[in-house]
Amino acid sequence: RKKLEIVQNELAEERKKNESAEEALAQEKDSYIRLAADFENFRKRNQKELSESAARATVVVLKQLLTVLDNFELAEEAVKPSTPGEESIKNSYSGINRQLLDMLVKLGVEPIESVGQPFDPMRMDAISTAPSDTVHEGSVMAQMKRGYALGELVVRAAMVVVSAGPGPAGGAVPSETDAAPDAGTGGTVNSA
Repeated sequence: RKKLEIVQNELAEERKKNESAEEALAQEKDSYIRLAADFENFRKRNQKELSESAARATVVVLKQLLTVLDNFELAEEAVKPSTPGEESIKNSYSGINRQLLDMLVKLGVEPIESVGQPFDPMRMDAISTAPSDTVHEGSVMAQMKRGYALGELVVRAAMVVVSAGPGPAGGAVPSETDAAPDAGTGGTVNSA
């Protein structure tokens, strides 16, 4: 009998040790799962921050590049060829402009389409409004400066003229060139 009691006591002690070891294992496993989840969150957060930082740096460079692109577009519009040499100059401007646009597209930068679209204050800056019988109220009737976006990130908002709807009865409706700012602002009407 004593041997039986001793064996039962030893068995009970081993069961307690086993339960204690299983509890410790469960705690360690839970700790490991939490640590793995924390590390995964840390990795995702760092990856997002790195991506956002790269996008911000790209935007800084793109804004400066867009100024060059704008100047090429202005130069191309200003050249009115009357000789083969002037036509060659205009073609050169057009070629460089196309190369810059193609490079931007390869980098994931797309022009913001605005003319005829509803005004979107997140992607467009309204520089004025004008009455129009042909363009719905609240829609863009003219683009003064092209906007660009890098994915969902707006690099530069499009500068636009927004339709105020029909003007006074019998009034003249301004054309796109009538809506253009005066020469002092440096804006031009671009339909692209």
